[in-house]
Amino acid sequence: MTLTKTALALSAVTALGIGAAVLFAPVEFYAMSAVALPDDVNLIGDIRAFGGGVLAFGLFLCLGIMRPWLTQPALIAAATIYAGFGLARVWALAVDGIPTASFFGGASAGTGDCCALHCCGIEDAHLASPLLFVHDLFTLAACPKTTPHTPRRPANCWPAACAGT
Repeated sequence: MTLTKTALALSAVTALGIGAAVLFAPVEFYAMSAVALPDDVNLIGDIRAFGGGVLAFGLFLCLGIMRPWLTQPALIAAATIYAGFGLARVWALAVDGIPTASFFGGASAGTGDCCALHCCGIEDAHLASPLLFVHDLFTLAACPKTTPHTPRRPANCWPAACAGT
Protein backbone atom coordinates (compact mmCIF):
# COMPACT_ATOMS: atom_id res chain seq x y z
CA MET A 1 0.00 0.00 0.00
CA THR A 2 1.42 3.39 -0.97
CA LEU A 3 1.81 6.27 1.44
CA THR A 4 -1.05 8.05 -0.31
CA LYS A 5 -3.40 5.12 0.20
CA THR A 6 -2.18 4.76 3.79
CA ALA A 7 -2.98 8.42 4.46
CA LEU A 8 -6.43 7.93 2.93
CA ALA A 9 -6.98 4.74 4.94
CA LEU A 10 -6.06 6.49 8.20
CA SER A 11 -8.39 9.35 7.31
CA ALA A 12 -11.20 6.94 6.34
CA VAL A 13 -10.92 4.87 9.52
CA THR A 14 -10.97 8.05 11.62
CA ALA A 15 -14.03 9.42 9.80
CA LEU A 16 -15.88 6.10 9.83
CA GLY A 17 -15.23 5.59 13.53
CA ILE A 18 -16.18 9.09 14.61
CA GLY A 19 -19.14 9.25 12.22
CA ALA A 20 -20.56 5.93 13.39
CA ALA A 21 -20.06 6.80 17.06
CA VAL A 22 -21.73 10.19 16.72
CA LEU A 23 -24.58 8.79 14.60
CA PHE A 24 -25.38 5.74 16.70
CA ALA A 25 -24.24 6.72 20.23
CA PRO A 26 -23.88 10.51 20.46
CA VAL A 27 -24.41 10.76 24.23
CA GLU A 28 -21.75 8.16 24.96
CA PHE A 29 -19.36 9.59 22.38
CA TYR A 30 -19.51 13.10 23.79
CA ALA A 31 -19.29 11.76 27.35
CA MET A 32 -15.75 10.57 26.47
CA SER A 33 -14.83 14.25 26.17
CA ALA A 34 -16.62 15.16 29.42
CA VAL A 35 -19.55 16.74 27.54
CA ALA A 36 -23.00 15.97 28.94
CA LEU A 37 -25.62 16.38 26.23
CA PRO A 38 -29.02 17.59 27.43
CA ASP A 39 -32.12 15.48 26.83
CA ASP A 40 -33.15 17.58 23.83
CA VAL A 41 -34.43 15.62 20.81
CA ASN A 42 -33.68 18.54 18.43
CA LEU A 43 -30.05 18.82 19.53
CA ILE A 44 -29.49 15.06 19.49
CA GLY A 45 -31.02 14.90 15.99
CA ASP A 46 -28.67 17.62 14.73
CA ILE A 47 -25.69 15.88 16.29
CA ARG A 48 -26.69 12.55 14.70
CA ALA A 49 -27.00 14.30 11.31
CA PHE A 50 -23.45 15.58 11.68
CA GLY A 51 -22.34 12.01 12.47
CA GLY A 52 -24.08 10.76 9.34
CA GLY A 53 -22.24 13.35 7.27
CA VAL A 54 -18.88 12.34 8.72
CA LEU A 55 -19.75 8.67 8.12
CA ALA A 56 -20.61 9.43 4.47
CA PHE A 57 -17.33 11.34 4.17
CA GLY A 58 -15.48 8.26 5.44
CA LEU A 59 -17.22 6.12 2.82
CA PHE A 60 -16.12 8.57 0.12
CA LEU A 61 -12.53 8.27 1.36
CA CYS A 62 -12.85 4.47 1.08
CA LEU A 63 -13.91 4.93 -2.54
CA GLY A 64 -10.80 7.06 -3.04
CA ILE A 65 -8.70 4.10 -1.91
CA MET A 66 -10.44 1.63 -4.23
CA ARG A 67 -10.96 3.82 -7.33
CA PRO A 68 -7.82 5.50 -8.69
CA TRP A 69 -9.77 8.29 -10.39
CA LEU A 70 -11.20 9.28 -6.97
CA THR A 71 -7.89 9.24 -5.08
CA GLN A 72 -6.98 12.89 -5.73
CA PRO A 73 -10.49 14.25 -4.96
CA ALA A 74 -10.57 12.16 -1.77
CA LEU A 75 -7.18 13.52 -0.69
CA ILE A 76 -8.34 17.08 -1.33
CA ALA A 77 -11.56 16.44 0.62
CA ALA A 78 -9.67 14.83 3.52
CA ALA A 79 -7.13 17.65 3.66
CA THR A 80 -9.90 20.27 3.61
CA ILE A 81 -12.18 18.60 6.15
CA TYR A 82 -9.48 17.62 8.64
CA ALA A 83 -7.66 20.94 8.32
CA GLY A 84 -11.01 22.62 8.99
CA PHE A 85 -11.48 20.55 12.14
CA GLY A 86 -7.93 21.33 13.25
CA LEU A 87 -8.31 25.06 12.61
CA ALA A 88 -11.68 25.07 14.35
CA ARG A 89 -9.99 23.52 17.41
CA VAL A 90 -7.42 26.32 17.36
CA TRP A 91 -10.20 28.91 17.03
CA ALA A 92 -12.08 27.29 19.94
CA LEU A 93 -8.95 27.42 22.09
CA ALA A 94 -8.53 31.13 21.31
CA VAL A 95 -12.18 32.03 21.89
CA ASP A 96 -13.28 29.60 24.61
CA GLY A 97 -10.05 28.66 26.37
CA ILE A 98 -8.56 25.27 27.09
CA PRO A 99 -11.18 22.50 27.43
CA THR A 100 -11.11 20.04 30.30
CA ALA A 101 -10.92 17.09 27.88
CA SER A 102 -10.26 16.80 24.18
CA PHE A 103 -9.90 13.57 22.28
CA PHE A 104 -9.58 14.03 18.52
CA GLY A 105 -7.91 17.42 17.92
CA GLY A 106 -4.45 16.03 17.20
CA ALA A 107 -5.77 13.28 14.95
CA SER A 108 -7.68 15.71 12.76
CA ALA A 109 -4.74 18.09 12.41
CA GLY A 110 -2.32 15.26 11.65
CA THR A 111 -4.44 13.50 9.06
CA GLY A 112 -5.26 16.83 7.40
CA ASP A 113 -1.56 17.70 7.12
CA CYS A 114 -0.69 14.24 5.86
CA CYS A 115 -3.36 14.30 3.13
CA ALA A 116 -2.50 17.86 2.14
CA LEU A 117 1.15 16.95 1.71
CA HIS A 118 0.23 13.92 -0.39
CA CYS A 119 -2.03 16.12 -2.55
CA CYS A 120 1.03 18.24 -3.28
CA GLY A 121 3.05 15.15 -4.14
CA ILE A 122 5.28 15.30 -1.06
CA GLU A 123 6.09 11.71 -0.14
CA ASP A 124 8.06 12.51 3.03
CA ALA A 125 4.90 13.67 4.80
CA HIS A 126 6.18 12.37 8.14
CA LEU A 127 8.63 15.28 8.25
CA ALA A 128 5.84 17.86 8.58
CA SER A 129 2.82 16.03 9.97
CA PRO A 130 2.12 16.64 13.66
CA LEU A 131 0.43 13.24 13.98
CA LEU A 132 3.43 11.37 12.59
CA PHE A 133 5.86 13.58 14.56
CA VAL A 134 5.13 11.25 17.47
CA HIS A 135 6.65 8.45 15.39
CA ASP A 136 9.79 10.55 15.00
CA LEU A 137 9.99 11.05 18.76
CA PHE A 138 9.79 7.30 19.36
CA THR A 139 12.36 6.75 16.61
CA LEU A 140 14.76 9.20 18.27
CA ALA A 141 14.34 7.46 21.61
CA ALA A 142 15.08 4.04 20.11
CA CYS A 143 17.52 5.07 17.35
CA PRO A 144 19.84 7.79 18.68
CA LYS A 145 21.85 7.77 15.40
CA THR A 146 18.74 8.83 13.46
CA THR A 147 17.08 12.25 13.52
CA PRO A 148 13.61 13.24 12.28
CA HIS A 149 15.28 15.50 9.72
CA THR A 150 17.36 12.76 8.11
CA PRO A 151 16.05 12.99 4.52
CA ARG A 152 16.17 9.31 3.59
CA ARG A 153 15.96 7.36 6.81
CA PRO A 154 14.67 3.78 6.45
CA ALA A 155 10.88 3.65 6.26
CA ASN A 156 10.83 0.69 8.65
CA CYS A 157 12.69 2.54 11.40
CA TRP A 158 10.24 1.84 14.17
CA PRO A 159 11.73 1.34 17.64
CA ALA A 160 11.80 -2.46 17.32
CA ALA A 161 13.38 -2.30 13.86
CA CYS A 162 16.16 0.04 14.99
CA ALA A 163 17.75 -2.13 17.65
CA GLY A 164 20.68 -2.97 15.37
CA THR A 165 21.49 0.54 14.11
